[in-house]
Amino acid sequence: MNRNLLERFKAELDADLPIYAIEEVPVHAPSLDAMLEVAEYTLTCAFITPKERNAADIMDLLEGASYCVLAATSIQMPKVSKSGRNQMLELRDRLFAINVINPDPEFPKIHFMGSCKPDSNLKPEYVVYMMNKYLAEEDEIKLVKVHRESMR
Repeated sequence: MNRNLLERFKAELDADLPIYAIEEVPVHAPSLDAMLEVAEYTLTCAFITPKERNAADIMDLLEGASYCVLAATSIQMPKVSKSGRNQMLELRDRLFAINVINPDPEFPKIHFMGSCKPDSNLKPEYVVYMMNKYLAEEDEIKLVKVHRESMR
């Protein structure tokens, strides 16, 4: 049955849209968002600084920031709720792994794995926020592109 379904999907979808797997889900199974726990992303960022920095310096700064993020026991971010209340989101416990994978001085790439549960979703913007907390005041990364690698 999965083979037939795969062929039907391929006939309807763009050729460049990959289908990684097809699995049968029982009718009374929990919802997909209840079953998913981890999302994996690669972020392309812009490194902004008034100083002249080479690729090795930027890699050191970003790796240092990622180590600090992982070593932190708590990183909170202010947020306004839908009802207009001010609240603090705890972000650190939503991050499982983070690595700087490309030392391009203009557009470094950061790979991370984090929670994708409905009540504790780690959005890519939150990772950028955490990284910026540990960069020097004059340095900053901004999100340019987000690529979700997987959800499981």
